[in-house]
Amino acid sequence: MGIYHTTGASPRVPVIPDGFLSLDVERRKNGGSRSSYVMWEEDYTAPILTLEVVSQSYGDEYEKKLEIYRKLGVKYYVIYNPKFWRRDGHLPFEVYKLVDGDYSVTDWGTLMDARDRFRDWSLCIAKRSL
Repeated sequence: MGIYHTTGASPRVPVIPDGFLSLDVERRKNGGSRSSYVMWEEDYTAPILTLEVVSQSYGDEYEKKLEIYRKLGVKYYVIYNPKFWRRDGHLPFEVYKLVDGDYSVTDWGTLMDARDRFRDWSLCIAKRSL
């Protein structure tokens, strides 16, 4: 699903993450399923988390998309790169946290508590060995 926004060259060009989570936004739109997420129709509520899975063909996950999500105000940006992390010079699983308008890679151990929940909000995720 595309996220339409006004931070790029044209609001007609969405950014398309592999997954995202928005809180306090209705899951369905006008009684049906959504085909897109239009930020100006959602009071400019940015997703709290976006997920990108790196594939064989590089998709600017570490540069262009990171900058778009930063401008949107996405608090957590997760990049899962299970096969090509060495090629790209990154870890297989990276969580970027937006702090004071900039992203920094967050140490997985400090992000998770003993019950594998994010400290900042109560979304439970499964931790898998990479």
